[in-house]
Amino acid sequence: RRHQRSQFVLKDGRSGSTVFAKLLKMVAPKSVELEVITKHKGANMTSAAKVRAVAALARLAKTTPRPPLAAVTLCPSLHDGSRQADIAAVLREALRRIDGARVVVFSRSNLFRVALASHGTHRRKPACGPGEVLETRYPLQHFSCELPHVVAYRANLYAVAKEVGAPFREILFEDLINDPAGTMSRLGAWLGVGADATRRLADAANATVGPKR
Repeated sequence: RRHQRSQFVLKDGRSGSTVFAKLLKMVAPKSVELEVITKHKGANMTSAAKVRAVAALARLAKTTPRPPLAAVTLCPSLHDGSRQADIAAVLREALRRIDGARVVVFSRSNLFRVALASHGTHRRKPACGPGEVLETRYPLQHFSCELPHVVAYRANLYAVAKEVGAPFREILFEDLINDPAGTMSRLGAWLGVGADATRRLADAANATVGPKR
């Protein structure tokens, strides 16, 4: 059976998706392209341009030497919290063109932390030395604006994945932190990248987000 190696990663900002993408790039450094569609880009791209952007996955999968996996990451939302109206159709067309591609939804369940990461202010406490805990402040009035957006962004991820109609897998940032090797091993098995690439994904996760000794 041919391996399912290619994936479209639906994600949102401040969700920890950079860590996830780093793990993919550790296994396939030349075959992972980040943020081919963003909230800002998506507002100004035609549907045809979006299809070309995500269909870059086909080119990445053919990199020489042949990579164990290929991926592009994209955000299906706009800044105001609404969904890009054409994004599900764009993904369906890209999936039609790229045989065997899969959809991964990467998100963070703690939306409070997403909001803090988006608009919190960070400064070092006067008593803190290098590497010690920072003080984070988040003005209460920001929540009335930011939280509805954060909730909408996350809802858009799952709504688009379901509308596309292809099999998709959820990866939570919290799962990645709590069980890095297991989370990436299960992803590798689901994608069908093979035993060696699955082991490398697990090793990369342990080395990057696993317990520090």
